[in-house]
Parts: sequence; structure tokens; C-alpha cells
Amino acid sequence: MNSVNKNDIKKSLSLDKSGLQIVLLCATLELIFYFALNNPILSYFGAGLLTLITLFLNINQLIYIFVFLLPNQRLLTLPDSDITLLNIFLIIVFIRCFAFGTILIRKKYFFLVSLIIIYSFLTYGQIGNISNIVAGFKFSLIIIVLLIVFEKNLNDKNWYFHLVIFFTLGCLLTGFLGLLFGDKIVIGDTDRFSGVGGFDADLASLNFSLAFSNFLVLMIINKLYSLKAITIILFLIMFGLLTQSRSFVLVLAFCILFFIITSLKSKNTRKAVVMILFGFLILFVLINLIPDSIIGKLFYGAWERVINPRSGDISNNRFFYWEAYLNILLSNMRYLLWGLGSTANYLILDIKEVAHNGLIEVVLSWGIVGALIIITTFVYAYKFLKSIFIKGVENKLGILGYLPLLVLIITNMTGHAFTSIIFVTQLFISYQAIFETKRIWQNQKFLNSKTECISAFKSV
Repeated sequence: MNSVNKNDIKKSLSLDKSGLQIVLLCATLELIFYFALNNPILSYFGAGLLTLITLFLNINQLIYIFVFLLPNQRLLTLPDSDITLLNIFLIIVFIRCFAFGTILIRKKYFFLVSLIIIYSFLTYGQIGNISNIVAGFKFSLIIIVLLIVFEKNLNDKNWYFHLVIFFTLGCLLTGFLGLLFGDKIVIGDTDRFSGVGGFDADLASLNFSLAFSNFLVLMIINKLYSLKAITIILFLIMFGLLTQSRSFVLVLAFCILFFIITSLKSKNTRKAVVMILFGFLILFVLINLIPDSIIGKLFYGAWERVINPRSGDISNNRFFYWEAYLNILLSNMRYLLWGLGSTANYLILDIKEVAHNGLIEVVLSWGIVGALIIITTFVYAYKFLKSIFIKGVENKLGILGYLPLLVLIITNMTGHAFTSIIFVTQLFISYQAIFETKRIWQNQKFLNSKTECISAFKSV
């Protein structure tokens, strides 16, 4: 077994000079695109700066910038366009991987991700819609780029750490800019918080949910029980609750319950369990003693949407839309097998809303056959990465690493198609959480056994 550095077990949340430069660069970009909402010329300046960045920074730094900007991808657009510039960003990263020969792509996973492109061409004759061809190239692009980069960095002990930190900081920046530039005070307001730009509260909730679950895992496996870590956790909870999303409340409860159940038997994480329970006890007392306080209003707004949903429907009409779309799919075999294309199929079917369910939306766009190809691609990606992961001693606490993946699945139940950039990226980060948790506990067990051997030797 390779020697284990203590940095594998415990890290500081501090970033080095390069990391701070990335944060400053990303914050500058987001501010440029925010002000471009009122001055479209600035968006071209921002697009030029983003292009220059992709040409001069190394691949890992570009991925860190990518995950930082991911929570605000809808802000990064050109005038009269709703296509995020992160698509162009990924294309340039893909070209750089080959033009400079830094990374070689494996033929076997190139063939697998190409299946969805081949399938989209084959189904063109069935649905007469070119949108799936474009979406197929886009999906294959993100899969290939992430496979290349994750294969290279899978066994780097700092890879998961940096991915989570930069994504979390991107979410927090979105939240703070939303508070700073928002049109109204959101705490206690009936309007839902959606971050800077005011695009979509559900999307903001998704980002805060994923950041919370990943940061919680990162904090526990690296024993980051510092004031800085707790503060970040509390801000993620605050912004998530401001979205007044039922999904975030569910994720929050699930994460805490999952963590407590998987960690109570461990001395290493008992301290964190006690801290979390004590923190929620204080919150419960404050909310009940001072219901008109900022904290009281914050929790009340989110909780009220859970216990007193509008029109008495806790799903916010999602169950109705699910049933409507499923009835259409089951009554039309062509739709069920081949889909309708990845354009706004709710308009084609004359339904007021999208399905708000990841699986249903994928079947609507790609059909059952296409959905199976996409899911197979995800499974293969996991097995491929697992095959090159440095295997270690299995530990029961390794189950904690599955938390981000479970949260991703939960949020996607009321989310959108799981072929999106954010879903695929978070899926790969969830895979890394599984590997990293196993590595951390393996190394911890190795260090503990090494200490015991030394102690036994000295006692002889």
C-alpha cells in the first residue's frame, strides 16, 4: 500500500493563490454578465474574457471554473439567446484535450457515448425533429470531457475537495449577489428567492441542495468541524430555505437523517452528529421563542409551503402533469418508443407545463430506447471510473459517500431531464464522492492500525 499523507485525512478549507485567483475571475465574470442584463454590450466582453480563459489556463483549472459558474449558467448568455456559453466553453476544452495531445481518449467509451448520436440520427426519420441530434452531440460532449478529466484526476486526493469547494462557492456567490442586487427583501416575502438574475427558484434550490449534500460529505470525511465549515453549511441552508422549495426541505431532512443513521456507530463522526443535533435544538428554541425574528421567518416561509401548500396540492400540480404525460406516452407507441424530440414537447402536446420529472422528460424527448441508452452510458461511466480507482479496504462508513448521488436522484424526481449539463456534471461529482469516501476511510483505518502496531511494539 502506498504511504498515506495526513493531508489525505484532514484538510483546511483555505485555497491557495491559484484557487483564489479562480474565485476572483469567476466572480468578475458573473458580475459582468449580471450588469449585461441592462447593458447587452457587456455580455460580448464577458464572452470574450471567457474564451481567453479557456485558451490559457490548464484543463483542471478550467473544470474548476466550469463547476463554479455552473449554478449561474443561465446568466452566461449572449443577447437574445437562452443558450449558455458554458456549451462553447466545453467545446473549447474538448478541442484543447486533443489539439495539444494532453489527454488521449479511449476508443471504447468514445463508442459508447456516440451511441446516443447514432440513435438520434436513426430516430430523426421517426420524429422528424433535428433537436435530438443537437442534444445528442451536446450530451456526448459533456460525457467525453468529464470522462477524460475524471480519469486523469480520479486518484488525486484533492480532486473531490476542489470540485466541491468551487461548486459551493459558486452557489454562495449566486446567493449573496441575489441578496445584494435583488429587487426586494426576500426573507419573509411571499416571492421565492432564485439568486442573482431572478431566473428559477427551483433551479436555485437544486444547486443549494447538491452543494449542501456534497459539502456535508466533504466536511465529515475530512473532519472539517471548523467555524468556517459550519458557517458555509448554515449559509447553504439559509439560501436553500429562501427558495421556499419543498424539495430542499426534503433534502435537508434526508441528509441529516441519512448522516445520523450511517454515523452513530463511529467515534470519528459522533462529534459532528452531536453538533448538528445541538444546532437544530437551538434553532427550534429560537423559532418558537422568537417567531418574528429573521430566523423564525426564514424557516416559517419554507415550512408553510410544506404544511399549507397552495390549492392544497403539495406537489404544486406535478402529480397532474405526470399523469397527463404518462397517459399520452402509454396511448401512443411511437411517442413511447422514440420520443418527441428535445424541444418544448409540452407545447407540442398542448400542456401548460413541462413534466417536472427527470425520467418522464427524458422518455418524452428520447423514448424508452433512448432513455435506456442514456442510463447505460451513466452506468458504464461509473464502472469505468471504478475500474481505475485505487481499491482499498471496504468500510461500512463508505456508504456516506452515496449521499450526494441519492440527493441528485431525489431532486431529479421533481426536476428536469437528466441529460442537462448540471445533472451530468453533478453525477460525476457524486461518483467521486463515493470513491473519495472509501479512500478516506481506508486511509483512516490504515493509520489507526499503524498507530496500534507502533504502540504494541513500544510496549514490548
